[in-house]
Amino acid sequence: MPNIDFRDSQSFVLGSGFQANAAVHNNVPLTASRDIMLGRLVASNQFGTNASGDVTACTVQGQSILTSNQPAALRGFNPQLADDGANYIGVPLIQNGVIAISSGNYYPALPGPNQLQITWGCFTDPWDTSKLGNVPPPDAIGPAGLNYVCGMGQVNAAIGAQVTLQCTVLRDVQLGMLYLECVDQLGVVAPNLGYQVENAVQVNNIRINQTEQLASNAAVPLTAFTLESKDEDMKTLGVIAPMNSTIQIVVTNNSGVAVTFAGHFYCLPS
Repeated sequence: MPNIDFRDSQSFVLGSGFQANAAVHNNVPLTASRDIMLGRLVASNQFGTNASGDVTACTVQGQSILTSNQPAALRGFNPQLADDGANYIGVPLIQNGVIAISSGNYYPALPGPNQLQITWGCFTDPWDTSKLGNVPPPDAIGPAGLNYVCGMGQVNAAIGAQVTLQCTVLRDVQLGMLYLECVDQLGVVAPNLGYQVENAVQVNNIRINQTEQLASNAAVPLTAFTLESKDEDMKTLGVIAPMNSTIQIVVTNNSGVAVTFAGHFYCLPS
């Protein structure tokens, strides 16, 4: 008979429950049954990796853990993402506390229109008050402790177009693993919406306050940063972007269809 320690009960995965078809899911609550530490956040929907959208808000007890003025990419929270610990919130949550997530602007063309069923889950660790003390409120952690994701937003690109994902950083942040995606807007490249076109697009520039991060003037494949990429540690940037910094990612659509580009950085502790 295994030894079941009460301290570890109800501290494995925190869920949102099933969220029915909707064009927007605002402030979906994940409510803790005990004191916990928030870990990896994942999302699933009825279209799997063939759908994405904007994650417009993510708060812990009302404090935002997003760090830019742009949304993050929903598909970047898919359980298939290989992240080697990059997708880790690292913020404690008190018993009956809530992490709330908002999303919308789903794409490509979905039924409804643009309606999605969604379920969120967050892996957690127990918070041992005998060793760690009482759970501090999120605002006591400081801005750096709340840095989770730096959204790059989304942008549409016609065939052959070069476009820019751009955000402004709202507080000092150390940029970690980069996730990018490219999705066929109309879903005409069925059944693999996105993957086929992702192989035909490129990243021309990654700039922080106009300082280039690519090591040459030549473009690199977008697939180095997509859901398919398994090289978790090497796609971690590790650069600090001060508050009000501008981050730009320039991409070119070399595929044969109109596409939507989106993405975000996971943040490192700093």
